[in-house]
Amino acid sequence: MQFSIFTPTHRPAFINEAFESLLDQSHRDWEWVLVPNGGAAIPDRIRADARVRIVPAPDWVSRLGIGALKRFACEQC
Repeated sequence: MQFSIFTPTHRPAFINEAFESLLDQSHRDWEWVLVPNGGAAIPDRIRADARVRIVPAPDWVSRLGIGALKRFACEQC
């Protein structure tokens, strides 16, 4: 059974640590939906993993705040 993890992010200070945590899990059938807001840079090693899907936040999300960003990220799963 596959499950989805979504991470809306504006400042990805802990993005590498989050990725390492996912890699350390015994369950391997997952997808990680990253929703960068504001041009957050995602490291190449994360982009290279086929289980990672990067969905840029649309402009309207920024105007509505963090709640809208979280809802948008959840809808992508």
